[in-house]
Amino acid sequence: MSATPVIAVFHNHQPVGNFPWVTEECFRTAYLPFLDVLARHPGVRVGLHFTGPLFEWLQAHQPDYLSRVRALVTAGQVEVLGGGFYEPILPVIPPRDQRGQLALLRDAVAETFGVTPTGAWLAERVWEPSLPPALTETGMRYVLLDDDVFLRQGMTPAATRATFLTEDAGAVVRVLPISRELRYTLPTKPVPEVLRTLRALAAEGAEVLIYAEDGERYGNWPGTFDYLYGEEAYLETLFTALEEADDLCLTLPGAYVAAVPPRGRVHLPPTSYTEMLRWSDGDWRNFLTRYRESNLMYRKMLQVSDWLADTPDPAARRHLYAAQCNCAYWYGAFGGLYLPHLRAAVYAHLLQAERAAIRPAFSRLDGDGGEELFLRDGPLTVGLAPARGGALFALEDLDTAHNYLNTMGRYPLHANTTDADPLPTDWYPREAFLDHLLPDAVSLDALEAGNFGERGDFVLGAYAVTDAGPGAVTLARDGGVWDGPAFVPLSIEKRVTLTDGVLRVEITLTNPTDAARDLCFGSEVNACVSGSDFPARSLYVHGPETALPLTTRTWADADGVTYRDDWLGAALTVRWSQPAHTAIFPITTPLRSLAGVEWVYQSTVALPTWQFHLPPHGSWAVTLTTTCVCTCGHMSEPGGTPCAAVA
Repeated sequence: MSATPVIAVFHNHQPVGNFPWVTEECFRTAYLPFLDVLARHPGVRVGLHFTGPLFEWLQAHQPDYLSRVRALVTAGQVEVLGGGFYEPILPVIPPRDQRGQLALLRDAVAETFGVTPTGAWLAERVWEPSLPPALTETGMRYVLLDDDVFLRQGMTPAATRATFLTEDAGAVVRVLPISRELRYTLPTKPVPEVLRTLRALAAEGAEVLIYAEDGERYGNWPGTFDYLYGEEAYLETLFTALEEADDLCLTLPGAYVAAVPPRGRVHLPPTSYTEMLRWSDGDWRNFLTRYRESNLMYRKMLQVSDWLADTPDPAARRHLYAAQCNCAYWYGAFGGLYLPHLRAAVYAHLLQAERAAIRPAFSRLDGDGGEELFLRDGPLTVGLAPARGGALFALEDLDTAHNYLNTMGRYPLHANTTDADPLPTDWYPREAFLDHLLPDAVSLDALEAGNFGERGDFVLGAYAVTDAGPGAVTLARDGGVWDGPAFVPLSIEKRVTLTDGVLRVEITLTNPTDAARDLCFGSEVNACVSGSDFPARSLYVHGPETALPLTTRTWADADGVTYRDDWLGAALTVRWSQPAHTAIFPITTPLRSLAGVEWVYQSTVALPTWQFHLPPHGSWAVTLTTTCVCTCGHMSEPGGTPCAAVA
């Protein structure tokens, strides 16, 4: 009786923008000890996949590790897989970028390990039927997908233990189904039970058994390091047992694909692994509709990709590819989208890529059913959403490669999670220059919780664009405000100008009725720098001059604030033309992780409020002026180079 082939693939990944100490810890607890054990068992053959961000870190910090992997490749014990270099969700990026990402990792693997990869790891195992052309054009002959998609197509579990062909437009790719049963057996079940499971599956007529798992699970997950590499020596025991099993044969995936024909042809719908499908309600793209913040990054990425389509600058294109790393665009059991440093890294790479692009001074974009407007002046870009309260959703500085409106709202946690106390959620986006009509006596707690009883219909209301062009946009809304039991007319005009590196927002409230109104108006600004309680980050309140932590909760009589970040090398100052009683508080969001619920700082709100009497047919106006400066005191100059504090 011949031995049953067993394919095992380990996927090693670190996100773009991850903290260096996290990568170092993963290397120490997972990647290195796994390789040490593997090297002692030459009869264990495995596929390894390294994503580009981790690959670059290893090249810079652990080149000897890569040399050891190359030796195992040369010995025929390891096959290194390809994929998108910066671990993008391939189906959602433009085809030209799909091919570029695949070719970049293919060439890096070939140069480093001496063998050109023939198989691709798909980020989050997200598949769509349109992928085969890009895969085949870059030399990828096979991919790994979860067996759940085959089961949903009506196959029996036993029938999935083989390989299949799928195609699009004549491009043919081999599909290797990953066994869910094996994923939930290794590495948690005792070694004898693992062997019994493998043999039971083989006895059902399996042509091949396929296992794939994240490499971080082998030592970096809580409690796994001692279990795998300590006194119990689980991994050592497992590999020894596999070497001694004459009815099981560890096989490299590429060798198997080259030697064994497929069982048949399949057509597979869009899919991912079971947990991802649950988190995304069935399709990864739903993250782009569920989370405004994800959609904004995604559409910014597409915009920059279009600008660079004909640009030969390889550095700019590499920044674009880095910004396509999937982790910051979604959320499941881990932080992802909720981690501000990952989103900041996406924007930083997009803005560094944008430096090579020819950008229009004024543009329009309709990506979500409501037209958005962009003003550009030198290094600054302002994004306006007329249909969403006339708010600013982007304030980007090319000199510092930072988006000061990289904010995050508070959403309900996933439906499968429960908490004894309800968690705060936001009923409006955490953007900038939001027009509030507030109760006369509103508490800081109510503002922070978002349950203060909005009197107007402007925060989420649609504003008309009455004038738009390079340098200036004028928005207007004929809305209303509650005055006692009556909802009465009120108009707001917002004129936004961006010239000479200065952003001005002139807001005028007009009472079109014959009765006077007493109003409390607030213009909410959300902004973020590169951290909260880290050193060299502060919120300065002007008039009087006071330095506060970014996590401060207080009322202050002020005429402006500055978000200062000496690590980033930049500061954002917002001044208002009339002194105001100003609410200041942080936005923190809950997220699920392996450690439970954690709270993450996202932004700091500065909400100046003014109380005034508005006579019949009268108007009241205020101007908010915003500047971005280097922390050495030099204002960002249009087209200029960053100063030493920023470079």
